[in-house]
Amino acid sequence: MLLLTRIFLVGTIVAGLGAIYAGLQLKSKKAEIQTNLEKQIADTNTAQQKAVAEEQAKQAALAKIQSQTKEIAEVKEAADKTRNDITALQTKSSETEQKLHAVQQDLGAKQAEIEKYTKALPEGMTIDQVKDKLQEFKTQFATLDQEKTILKDQLEKLDTEKKKFEDQLKRRAEGKMPPGLTGHVMAVNPDWNFVILDIGADDGVVENASMIVYRDGKLAGKIKITAVEPSIAIADILPEFQQVPLQEGDAATF
Repeated sequence: MLLLTRIFLVGTIVAGLGAIYAGLQLKSKKAEIQTNLEKQIADTNTAQQKAVAEEQAKQAALAKIQSQTKEIAEVKEAADKTRNDITALQTKSSETEQKLHAVQQDLGAKQAEIEKYTKALPEGMTIDQVKDKLQEFKTQFATLDQEKTILKDQLEKLDTEKKKFEDQLKRRAEGKMPPGLTGHVMAVNPDWNFVILDIGADDGVVENASMIVYRDGKLAGKIKITAVEPSIAIADILPEFQQVPLQEGDAATF
């Protein structure tokens, strides 16, 4: 009887230890499952955040492309308008030259006629008639001479304007601006990496030209003109030349 009791106690102890071991194993497995679940949730959140960031970057890049496409179209439209203006000026200049040539021929004819009447009195005409005719020719000559002067001035102005347009078109194609041209940074957009300058087409600024940016006499960076208005210009910041972040008031020189 004592032996059976001992065997029963030993069995009970063994069964209890087994139950404890099984409980520990179950707790360990539960902790492992909980850890894996939390890791999966964290990975899912990270992936979602990354997807949102990528979508935002994609939308920003798309917006910049659309903006640049619009700027390119506007630049092309301005170039086409400049070419049309030059063509119109050339046509007007040619017409003015033809008119000036006609006036000069008319003046020559009038001068020849005046000389004819001055040298000899035409047959059948009185002195008074000759005087009247001479006065008439002198008046016509003076009028034609004034018209010639006006036409010459117009031709010179047209030629100057034509050269100005041709020079502007050439400098735009070559990305060249007047040496020593200097402006200042009005605004900086670090997100889109561009600046706005206080000089424009009226000052000789053209697209594709590069400018050096200084601050207190020291090199701050380099920019490239991408769009030009009459009194302002937009330029991209060239990161490979940037020494310090650009800011308002920095001087830009060509």
